[in-house]
Amino acid sequence: MAEQTQGRESEQADQRLIARFLQTIAAENAASAHTLAAYRSDLTILSSDLAGLSSPSAQNGVATACTDDLRHILHGWHSQGLRTRTTARRLSAVRHFMSWMVADGYRQDNPAQFLDSPKLPQSLPKSLSEAETF
Repeated sequence: MAEQTQGRESEQADQRLIARFLQTIAAENAASAHTLAAYRSDLTILSSDLAGLSSPSAQNGVATACTDDLRHILHGWHSQGLRTRTTARRLSAVRHFMSWMVADGYRQDNPAQFLDSPKLPQSLPKSLSEAETF
């Protein structure tokens, strides 16, 4: 019961940090509503996944999660059958968020800094029409 309460508290703290982060990127980068919604979704999933881990470093959510916690979550996303592009997008959001946390003094380190991105499949080049070749 105490672990569930602590998990909910860490998720609430995470949501407050996520809200601050979204305010920052909205103001500094003039991020669109779609971009903000995507970040909110990806980071909320991260927070929820961290709450489900039994690791002591994950118990306080994004503020104390370590690289191994994030690797475990990435592996879980892969095991769920998520597309590589989805996993790469989520990891990009996590990296940006963790970098912001360091810059704003919420963390001393960035546990996402050295995580490897999933290898994205190469897309085929777009064909040119006959009119575009001249």
